[in-house]
Amino acid sequence: MGAFRVPLILTAIALPVGTFANMIFRSINLIRLGNYALTAMMVVMLIAGHSVLVTFSPVLSSKALADAIESRLHPSDVVEINGEYEAGSTLGFYLRRQVRILNGRSSDLWFGSLFPDAPGIFDDDATFRRLWNGPKRIFLWTPADHLPALPARAYAIAQSGGKEILSNQP
Repeated sequence: MGAFRVPLILTAIALPVGTFANMIFRSINLIRLGNYALTAMMVVMLIAGHSVLVTFSPVLSSKALADAIESRLHPSDVVEINGEYEAGSTLGFYLRRQVRILNGRSSDLWFGSLFPDAPGIFDDDATFRRLWNGPKRIFLWTPADHLPALPARAYAIAQSGGKEILSNQP
């Protein structure tokens, strides 16, 4: 909670002060000033919320990891997310390309992944082993504490927010 001291203090001050000022101004029929008090309160709350998101961004987003991959990425390379798609979904967004999913046929994607016309992006350990040992370069997004059993040597490309990118080629 120490990292959020300033946003918490801003919120703790803005909410009661803005509400109380609005109530006072409206009671003496200064409605416009009451609205300004609410507007100022909301601006302070938005600034506090934004600073919290900036603090959490390494954990919530894979932007830093996508930037590390993008300079090395070729059209024939494969980007794979280990586990739940939702945890690494921003990787596909920032790289603007289809990602594959290792052992992630669960949660939100489970039902649709079983349809005959579903894209063939779901890998299990056996298909991933063949892909990893193949000629294509693989970029594997994985939580640092949930590394899969890799069939061959892995090269660390980047780490951020408890996540890392590994590759089968240097």
